[in-house]
Amino acid sequence: EWEQAWKNYKCKRDPEKDLDGKEDPELTSIGMPDTWGYARRMVARGTAQPPNLRFHAKDSQISEFISRTLMYEWDRGKAQRIQKKHFLQAVLFGWSVKAWHWAVDERIRTRRVDIANLQPGDLDDIINTYNLNILRDPRIDQTGILDRVLASLLARKGRGNLLPVRYLAKSYEGPKSDFLFIGDCFPQPNFTDLQSSAWFIVERRRRLPWLEALAEAYPQFKEPLQELIEKHPDGTEPPSFNSEHQNLRNRLQSVIDRRDETARSWEDEHAPEWTITEEHRPGDNPTLRYVGEDVYLGELPYPYELDGQIAFSELVLIDDLLSGIGDSTARVLRGLQLLHERQTNRRFDLIYNIVRPLLGTTNRELMENPKLIKRGAGFRLVFMRGPGDLWVQPEQAAIAAAAAGLQDESGIMRTWQMGAGESNMSMAANVDPQQARTATGARIMAYQQDVLTKDLNDAFAQTSLTSDAELMYLLNRSELTEELEFESSKYNRKYSTEEEAFRQKWVTIKPMHFQVDGEIVAEIGSTLADEDDTRVTKANNLFAMFGGNPTVNQEKLRDNVLVAYGEGRNLSQWVP
Repeated sequence: EWEQAWKNYKCKRDPEKDLDGKEDPELTSIGMPDTWGYARRMVARGTAQPPNLRFHAKDSQISEFISRTLMYEWDRGKAQRIQKKHFLQAVLFGWSVKAWHWAVDERIRTRRVDIANLQPGDLDDIINTYNLNILRDPRIDQTGILDRVLASLLARKGRGNLLPVRYLAKSYEGPKSDFLFIGDCFPQPNFTDLQSSAWFIVERRRRLPWLEALAEAYPQFKEPLQELIEKHPDGTEPPSFNSEHQNLRNRLQSVIDRRDETARSWEDEHAPEWTITEEHRPGDNPTLRYVGEDVYLGELPYPYELDGQIAFSELVLIDDLLSGIGDSTARVLRGLQLLHERQTNRRFDLIYNIVRPLLGTTNRELMENPKLIKRGAGFRLVFMRGPGDLWVQPEQAAIAAAAAGLQDESGIMRTWQMGAGESNMSMAANVDPQQARTATGARIMAYQQDVLTKDLNDAFAQTSLTSDAELMYLLNRSELTEELEFESSKYNRKYSTEEEAFRQKWVTIKPMHFQVDGEIVAEIGSTLADEDDTRVTKANNLFAMFGGNPTVNQEKLRDNVLVAYGEGRNLSQWVP
């Protein structure tokens, strides 16, 4: 099922075979973009905006601090791009998993300092850059050696009065997410959700810096990691096959002709990689177990304090009754797309052959000697002995079949729209009866589209976004040690003009703020596109009903209309 859904998404189709089982080059074999269009439009609508993550606690100020911090970390951690892949995988296959970890992104930066006006910390950067530890002696200042050393460095390395130095800068510290391909994930059979399962296993490719960081953080892993590197000094090939079946990643690549089994693209002497298998066990005493290729590395208590959870969130848009892996529209309608492709290809071949007219002849010489047809620039010259040697044979039945086939396209597309809830109509559209035969049918499909879109977005918020926000909050509670400072007005996704205290102000978030208990929620529908026709229509109706009514909050009514029209980020410009 996953292979077929993936092929449909990539517009790949199996070629037609002749009676001998070989590919028939005379028959058209093209894939239609039904699944591609449905998946891309659904992902674009569902992830058009970053989510609105809210934290509710008794202290309203701390609630606002944490809410905006979560959205700040979502943007700085670049989670939105991962979110689009996460959503797409769930739309195609029915299930997707995203991993979370605490990231500390540090890098070496270069700047120039004025040696005539050294600021606090400049001397330390000079010492670290040029390995001048002797200058740390406080007696150096009394001898004048420091000035001579700095002048010498400036003469050799500087530009004007500025001396270049390197320093370690922290670009981001906070929760970060990783996209996981479902072929690398192995859940407990018949599980209901990851956090309640007995275990969850995932395979990941790791490079040497990650192994070194693991050995430094957990010394008990140092010896087995050294054994792993000695056994496989040049890294290993990604797992392609096991004792039972081909790896899912390779199967999906092979069905779209993207895999060369003879290529060894995994070999890279500059960046060798090893397959590390992780077993995560949630519960009262969660644990994490590592296996590197065929070397058992060890087990340790879970590195993060996540209240018994493991650092993964899953997304299931359509629940299944049997297990935690859900259904998907792409899998359910794959047979309908095959029917669409088959009819389109048959109709194309029929019309292509009708365009080439069928010619009849009684002259056997014309049949047996194709050289009698001379091809020149823009014409074909045929030798005939008499005016009746060659004539056009009309094909009335074939022409009628082609004309009837052109009308059959709408029937299949209406069936696809009914199953997917996806159409070019909405509640605010001017219904064209020709699009669905009757205005009533178009209205029914538009209503169904709105219902299914709301259902999928509700499932998105409840199964994934809320879990994402909880894990981000718990990671901050477990790992945050330093204060954060950022400009808070950029992360006011609540779109309200009532909170002027937070507008255009920097706030300081302390680690103790995350020690407050509260409830994490993701606002349902906050990820939808601003220009959603349904929201615009409802906002206009509310404004028409309650505009000017003194018993109704007029500012809230105005904000509701502005947000629906995509002006949510510019509300401060509309304040009188």
